[in-house]
Amino acid sequence: MRRVKLKGDQSDRHCCIASQLANKGIERDALTRAPHAGSLGSEATRMNDRIKVEIPIVDSDLGVTKADLIANHAREFYPLFERLINCGDARITVLDDSLTVVDVDVSGLSGCASVTFGSDFYAGCKDMNSIDEHETTLEFEIIDDKMVFDIVLPPAWIPEC
Repeated sequence: MRRVKLKGDQSDRHCCIASQLANKGIERDALTRAPHAGSLGSEATRMNDRIKVEIPIVDSDLGVTKADLIANHAREFYPLFERLINCGDARITVLDDSLTVVDVDVSGLSGCASVTFGSDFYAGCKDMNSIDEHETTLEFEIIDDKMVFDIVLPPAWIPEC
């Protein structure tokens, strides 16, 4: 299940996330995961409002954990992170290299990874700028020695006229 939890400064600029999702009939803790649809490419691909990411699972003798593999492919999840924090304000951006894999739970041929990432709000004044931390869960399936993430992105923010 994907959860968006805003920590730190939760001022009005972040309230639009919940209101935008609510306007589209989506609960803040809504699960947005699509079923696996066959073979995927070797890199993340983006189709409309969906991202598919395949991460090869390397030999465990090399000391690389699944958490490390996900962290090494953080950029491929940025479209999701950008949508999770998007409220139509260009001053809010995903912080580079802010992904932290908190936990990876694998059960059989599926699993989920709990991750955190940061966002930056630039207001132009030091006392109003802020960095916030967000949490989400990324579900995956293990297919042919690869972690396959098939994620439907939340709706893009559309300004109301």
